[in-house]
Amino acid sequence: MRTRTFLGLSALLVAASAAAGERSVRFTGKDLADDRLGILVGGTDAKDLVAVVSPRFHYGLILPWGDWEFSRTEDSLLTGHSGLVNLTLEGFRSSETPEATLAARRKWLETTPAGRGIRRMELVSFEGQKVLRNEVDGGAFAKELAGATVVHYFAARAWKDDLFVLHLSVVVPPGKEKAFDDERYLRYVAVGFRADFDR
Repeated sequence: MRTRTFLGLSALLVAASAAAGERSVRFTGKDLADDRLGILVGGTDAKDLVAVVSPRFHYGLILPWGDWEFSRTEDSLLTGHSGLVNLTLEGFRSSETPEATLAARRKWLETTPAGRGIRRMELVSFEGQKVLRNEVDGGAFAKELAGATVVHYFAARAWKDDLFVLHLSVVVPPGKEKAFDDERYLRYVAVGFRADFDR
């Protein structure tokens, strides 16, 4: 029942985005291409992974299998939602290094209301890539998330003067913390995120 509440909250956030005039596309297992978002989306035959690549913006993402809804906002190249998993991908011109970007993001989270409810924050190295990871008390954001933990992962990639920042978050319902596969999500962010697709 609690998981259904979390899914309902996530669906409400997606509906709010749609109401704001954003057009979204949905991946439900069948490959798709969307010119407006500049993406190609496909799943593996084993139905365990989803690949999102952008020949226009030259990024690539590997995500967990699921029905994904993707859109774009003024502030992001891509947003996505699948069950209890959400993503935002920002892209901009910058000479800042990925390491400096993650350090700035950490400082921002530590000093602004956006960081409320953080229980733990760390910069980890996974498969040779740096990932800023934090765990947040879900109730600090929404009463529907009371008792849940929200795990956030941030990674940054640079290609010349293009900088990309990926934010993946996962809602872990109460009582599911021990079963949560943190390494799986670290792998998506550290290994499955590229800024050199089709360059």
